[in-house]
Amino acid sequence: MKIFDDLAAQVEKEWLKTENNPDVFVELATTALRKFKYDWAIEKFDSELKDWLIDRSALPHQMSVHNTFGQPSITFFNNGRFVVDLYIWVDFDTSIHSHGFRGAFRLLHGESLQEIFHAPTVQNIAEDIRLVDLSKIEFAHLKQNDVQEIAAGVDLTHRVVHLANPTVTLCIKTINEPDLKQWNYLSTGLAIQKQNLSDDLVKKIYFYQYLLVRGEELADQFLNSFLFGLNISTQIHVYEAVASGGLDLNENTVGRLTESIVTRHEKSKWWPAYEKAHLDQMNEIRFEEFQKPLERMVAHFKNCGYNLAEIQKLDNISLDELNRLAKWVEATSQADQ
Repeated sequence: MKIFDDLAAQVEKEWLKTENNPDVFVELATTALRKFKYDWAIEKFDSELKDWLIDRSALPHQMSVHNTFGQPSITFFNNGRFVVDLYIWVDFDTSIHSHGFRGAFRLLHGESLQEIFHAPTVQNIAEDIRLVDLSKIEFAHLKQNDVQEIAAGVDLTHRVVHLANPTVTLCIKTINEPDLKQWNYLSTGLAIQKQNLSDDLVKKIYFYQYLLVRGEELADQFLNSFLFGLNISTQIHVYEAVASGGLDLNENTVGRLTESIVTRHEKSKWWPAYEKAHLDQMNEIRFEEFQKPLERMVAHFKNCGYNLAEIQKLDNISLDELNRLAKWVEATSQADQ
């Protein structure tokens, strides 16, 4: 994988010339990815990556250990200021999000649908939660070797739906920029600032589970003292981590923790938007069931209520064909349920 090592070394050298000025990093990363010479077949990519993982006695510090962004994601270079990541996508699309970093990515294999959202704030609910308008969207069909700049913060709010299996993206991005916050957006327009659960918070949750065995009164006092002093977005991330089975908790702890958070917020004005987004998601067509890129794109458009005519602007396909495919996708999805 020498070509990736050389790419990282080049970016490190060029950025150092600017004294690691963050304002030039997007342009620097974009230029490097556009000039990057890469023409491997997917089979060569698989083989080279396999050998690299076997030969390395220790990997660079990985930005994502679990398959939460990429399946998997692999960090090739990490110097504490920026990283070079590979994301291998098999089933999942990304959520609508902005960025707590800056840089660029390039599609090495496969194809993707990118949606760029103009997301003006409608209502500030708290410092870390707001309602936005997601109605204005720009679509782009990204294909092999296309490069996309990643503007810092909310200057790029997008979703990338991966249409081919696999799709592989190469990303160069900054890390450790505490002033940049990432926002995740639900389909209803509820925006929640991304929060990572700290190690000490996870330990407190596990200690809460222990206290529940000792007695509910003391456990609830402890829960109220540490959990509800956190900001709303952190509470929501705790709720989602616990409800999804992301922590090693027993059924009683999961039930009491999630019930406590729901009870705390269910009468808030923003809660219906949060709840509706997740209920709608349960009724979506599972586009991962479809293997052809056009089928996946149509399924995604049906899920989002987009006009299929938008696909015509991306690809030379008749509307009659798109409508026929949409009916087939819906029928296939219903038959599989």
